[in-house]
Amino acid sequence: MTVIIKKIPPPTCLVYNPDNTLLGEVNEYEFNDIRIQIREQGLSGYYAKFGEDILKIDSKGRGDNWLLGMFDLFETQLNQLL
Repeated sequence: MTVIIKKIPPPTCLVYNPDNTLLGEVNEYEFNDIRIQIREQGLSGYYAKFGEDILKIDSKGRGDNWLLGMFDLFETQLNQLL
């Protein structure tokens, strides 16, 4: 048996402001930074698209219904080690 290095591209999502303008495509770290900014400024109406699904972000930076596959690979991989 041998170990094979798998190239795993980091997932991204699209982030929109309250007037439905695309802010950009972001990775997990950038997304968390956006959520922190939303919380610190008490903003509302922002949302993210992951595939065809939408995640609304509240003024505390929390998602209304976390989307399966959206930035959860780390936890999924760790669960395989348990």
